[in-house]
Amino acid sequence: MTFAARGDERLLPREMKWTSVASCLVFVSLICLRFALQYEQVGTLYLEDDAYYYTVIAQNIAHHGLSTFDGQTLTNGYHPLWLVLLVVQDLTIGASPYATVLIELILVTAGLWLFLASFRTRAVLFQIIFAVSFALLAWPMIMKGMEVSLLIFALGLFTKMAVARWEGRDNATTLGLAAVLCIGARIDSAVFVLPMMLFVSGSLRRTLPALVPVVLVGALYAGVNLFVFGLPFPISGSIKSLGGLQLNRALLDQAAAYWHGPDTLRDTIAFLKSFIGRPLIIFALTLLALAATREGWKSRPLCLGYVVGFLLFALKLTAFSSWAVWPWYAFSALIGLSVIFHVLDDHLARNPPQLDSRVEIAATLMVLLVAVVVLRDGATRAEQSFEPVNLEAVSTFGPIFKEARVAMGDRAGSFAAHYPGPVTQLEGLVNDRAYLQAIEHHADIRPLLCRRGVRFVLSYQKDLGGYQTATVSALKHSLTHYPSPTLTFSRADEVGRVSDLSRYENSSQQDEGDDYLYAWRLSGCDAADVSVSP
Repeated sequence: MTFAARGDERLLPREMKWTSVASCLVFVSLICLRFALQYEQVGTLYLEDDAYYYTVIAQNIAHHGLSTFDGQTLTNGYHPLWLVLLVVQDLTIGASPYATVLIELILVTAGLWLFLASFRTRAVLFQIIFAVSFALLAWPMIMKGMEVSLLIFALGLFTKMAVARWEGRDNATTLGLAAVLCIGARIDSAVFVLPMMLFVSGSLRRTLPALVPVVLVGALYAGVNLFVFGLPFPISGSIKSLGGLQLNRALLDQAAAYWHGPDTLRDTIAFLKSFIGRPLIIFALTLLALAATREGWKSRPLCLGYVVGFLLFALKLTAFSSWAVWPWYAFSALIGLSVIFHVLDDHLARNPPQLDSRVEIAATLMVLLVAVVVLRDGATRAEQSFEPVNLEAVSTFGPIFKEARVAMGDRAGSFAAHYPGPVTQLEGLVNDRAYLQAIEHHADIRPLLCRRGVRFVLSYQKDLGGYQTATVSALKHSLTHYPSPTLTFSRADEVGRVSDLSRYENSSQQDEGDDYLYAWRLSGCDAADVSVSP
């Protein structure tokens, strides 16, 4: 079998059809296998706790026409297009998390198809290696209710349009609309797609037509947000950038936590395999790939755009953010992977090797075997989910709370999704401008919570033992080093706690080990402070 490539776009769909279908089927099989192993292990569907911020707001929009998490304040703390998709889902087929996961699988598979369509190489081994690598990198970020699945679809479309733009087969407006889709799916993807748009266009003048839809839609989005929410961009981004230009010590601490023992080599490998390390490996490989590109190759502008984007993204996270990161922040690795394979694609187009069919089949089977082993190995490590704890808390505290307003910081998503009453998010990620200003000015938030009708506060803590007083930070120190407002409670304020270390203990997974969920009554609210106000 000839390991070949061909640049004639008219031949591409027909000649690549069966290899692309086979590769997508392999991808779907691997993802479904990993999903089934996870389901068998934990016995339930696992969504990220942050995914419930989306689902709660989407349900409030679908049922009440208000963009609110707590049923009281308007919020824009989300990436817009994923929320729009969830609202449509809620209005059409319902808010089932299983339906959300299925939508994610369809989006990611379609995104993979578009990435494959951007290559000229049609050999099954090349495409399956890409699909398998894509599955291994994507798994920690997809099928968990987050916006990354929509972003992958958008990035696949953008990459296909970018290649077409470089080769003169598409217009600038189409590329600009694909960029709008990427940025709408995840706003910070702009640092990748805009440099790529510039490099594939070849000059700033040729980039301007592609920028028109980006600027117009961006201005409209910012204007509507400013008018409705008082902030031009999501409040979640404003909360995470509190402190301005700085060294993000929370992120550095998060990275340094992997080196905690005498075995430096083992710890280094663990770091490189983590969602922080993987993008760094891909970035290093992209730099090597860039050095191997030649003038006129489509992979060169893609590499340059990715390198610039990665440096901007790294700068944003390390110098303009005060928060730690999560697995879905590793989406940049998927962009880098596609760029690396475009370099290989260009090399194969010029020097197509002759590969015996039996060798190609054997190599393909070996790749699949390695992928299954890696995914199966990952299934032996429990997913970290706080939803069971929050579900137990809803059941335990229900008779005490009686659907009163509750305030909760980290991990409030799944609690709010199951609690029949309203929940105020203490971190402010899905709160409003007034709450942002209170945190920014280091104000006492107790009067504000009292005015908004909060009656109880929930917080994950380590075992407090026989404490007399407990201090709860609205912003956890492990997530951000920005000075946090605090609430102090006495032992008499406690109304209960939930903990089962045999089921929920997570310190071995590099979490804080805060496995006790305490509930306190919010005392100290004067009669004049208890009226609900926005």
